Amino acid sequence: MGCSKRVMKVYKYTPHIKLFLESSAMKLTPIIQLNDPFEAKLTDSFIDNFDALCRRVFKDKYGFLSTLKDDIQEIGRYKGIVSLSRKPSDIIMLSHYASNHEGGILEFEVDPISNNYFNSTNLFDRSNDKDYRFGEIKYKESRRKDLKNEFHEYLLNGIYFEKYIGWSYEEEVRYMLDFRRSDYVIISKKSLVENNFKSLSKHDSNIMSWHIEGDSFYFIMSSGLDESEGRLYRSKKKKVRSIIGRIFGNHIRSYQETSENVILKLKCNTHKPFAILRGMAWQRFLEENYDFHPMIKVNREALTGVYLGCKFNTSEISASSISDFPNLGGNVKQAQLCGNDFKFKPVKTFEECN
Repeated sequence: MGCSKRVMKVYKYTPHIKLFLESSAMKLTPIIQLNDPFEAKLTDSFIDNFDALCRRVFKDKYGFLSTLKDDIQEIGRYKGIVSLSRKPSDIIMLSHYASNHEGGILEFEVDPISNNYFNSTNLFDRSNDKDYRFGEIKYKESRRKDLKNEFHEYLLNGIYFEKYIGWSYEEEVRYMLDFRRSDYVIISKKSLVENNFKSLSKHDSNIMSWHIEGDSFYFIMSSGLDESEGRLYRSKKKKVRSIIGRIFGNHIRSYQETSENVILKLKCNTHKPFAILRGMAWQRFLEENYDFHPMIKVNREALTGVYLGCKFNTSEISASSISDFPNLGGNVKQAQLCGNDFKFKPVKTFEECN
């Protein structure tokens, strides 16, 4: 008899069950959007020690590194994270990460991992991509201050795979990739127009407010006369797409709009001037706090279970919405509260999927 392939299960707690079933994609969350304020933050002592080392090595040439102490803290600004867990069901995590039990849990079978973050994984459609990292979080009592034990590796990868021990109940397994390499990006139209308004109104005090109509926007302008005149008028409409065009130029591969969002796919190119210009566009997105969501496509064969929270509205999904996942096998259940214990009882949602 042949040996069955070893696998491990990981779980994604999410408020976006319906979106996932429709798109087969999860958010590759930028580091700055994570909920832990210590996430990927170097200690002052580590930075001081690194700075001292550079001064010793470069001596009189250290001048070109004068901004090092500020820059090194930003080294991971473009890192994106998908946070998973080994825990199949947790009441607290359903409250924190699944919209107070209105979302649910996605179960995946993935290749087993070793005790580092250089594991390959079949979770995402990235068979030819070797630039990601995948592994378990290591929980620590204290933060690193010294430069011992391959500090350069800690700078590049290790810092993104450690958290304070108080988070250990989550049993996190993490996927990390530069979010600029996501499959597509969802951007709030409101965020685009609002940031455009803020930028223009700094130089033109006659711009009073903004409005969105479908795929267009316009400003409410003041005539510039005395306030007692109270004369306002509406500017000419412009397409929301024009804002995206000014930011990303000819780097856009495809563009779609919904009533609330822009869905953007960008070109990938390693040519240096192209990469620099695209990097400047992303830097602007981070500095001006745009509401954006890099998304990464999941391997549909990896999904083996969907567990809905006890407050999930089951009318949002149907049997047909789970038909694109070959290994799901109708394993869609909803949590019901047990009458006597702090436990959930899973109840089959789509009997016809058997």
